[in-house]
Amino acid sequence: MSILDSLHILLEVEYIRSEDNPADPISRGDVGPKDRQLSPTIKLPDELRNFLSHV
Repeated sequence: MSILDSLHILLEVEYIRSEDNPADPISRGDVGPKDRQLSPTIKLPDELRNFLSHV
């Protein structure tokens, strides 16, 4: 909080009911139907392949 305060950043916490929270199913492991999920594969441009590797 000290760092945030020094940067003039104020956090405001607000309770959101599970029924109203679109992230709630994901946080419980329900990622939805396969056709609506993002692909875990990232296609890198050829120019970047020499700089990045899978660890």
